[in-house]
Formats: sequence, C-alpha cells, structure tokens
Amino acid sequence: MLMIMIKKNFDVVVLMCGLNDFKYLARGHVRTPWAFGQRLSTLLDDIRNEVGNDCRIVLPALPVALASFQEPLKSYICFLANLWDKQKLRLADASHLSGGFVDFIDVISLDDSARQRTLVADDGVHPNEYGYEIWSQHIARGIANNLLTPKTQLVSTEKADEALHLNDTDNYDDLFFLPISSD
Repeated sequence: MLMIMIKKNFDVVVLMCGLNDFKYLARGHVRTPWAFGQRLSTLLDDIRNEVGNDCRIVLPALPVALASFQEPLKSYICFLANLWDKQKLRLADASHLSGGFVDFIDVISLDDSARQRTLVADDGVHPNEYGYEIWSQHIARGIANNLLTPKTQLVSTEKADEALHLNDTDNYDDLFFLPISSD
C-alpha cells in the first residue's frame, strides 16, 4: 500500500521508475519488463487511490542515452531501457483509451548546446545537476503539452515553455519531487 505523507491535492505526479529492476538479475532474481509492467500497473492503481482520478500521472522515459557507457554496453542498456519504457507507454495508452490521465514522456533528445556540457555525474550513469535540469525541463514541456492540448493536436516546445514560464524560477515554488519507494 502506497502512503503519501503530504496532505495536499496534486495536479500531477511524476513517477520515475524502470530499469533498476534489471539489476535484480545479478542477485539471481529475474525481473522482466512484463513483470515490471504488472507491478507498475498496481503502483499506478495505488497512486490513483491516493491522489484521485483527476490527477495526471506522468511516466517519463529514462535518459539512459546520457550515460557514459562504452559500446556495445551503451546500446545494450538503451535497448533494455526501451523494453521497460514500452511498458510505461502501454499503460499510458491503455489509460488514454479508457479516459484516464496517465501520460508517457518520450526519450529526451538533446540539442548541440546541451551536448557540449557534461550531463552525467561522476558515477557515469546518473545525470548530474545540469543533466537533471535539462531532463526536468523536457518532462515539464511534455506535461504542459499534455495538460494544455487535446490529444489530437501538438503544441510547439516554445508554447509549452511559455505556458510553464520555464525561465522564471519564481514559478518553481510549488514544484518538487516526492520520492516513492515500493519496497
């Protein structure tokens, strides 16, 4: 059972999850993407029970392409992450078909200016502060697109940035991440 400690109404929950299930293989436990999809479905139901039906739940793709793995390991990790991310997309599609509010935010693509800076922490796997900043802006644009636009239309990145005032740090007062552990 999921327990949220903050007594507040939410418009959006961002749930970052996925590929870490693969690490259980090293311990002799097999966690497939499909088993992950089933566990994620249960977690989404738990979240929905806590936050209500009007709250949008966002499942962003993991930015594993940013990691500094060497080939062929990098391609393999990206392939695996894609299998887990497809489960998120499948659940979002099923939600949309039933009128629900679960959204998938696709893999981040970087422009040349972002590629010129180091985006990965010293561990070579996780984003550094700048990497998280770039990734969170990508997620925020995806949320804005989904909140402001009917599914049949597309909104430009500039419109989404404008709607969220991404360059105005005063508007981040109510934006925070709540870590949730399912263990």
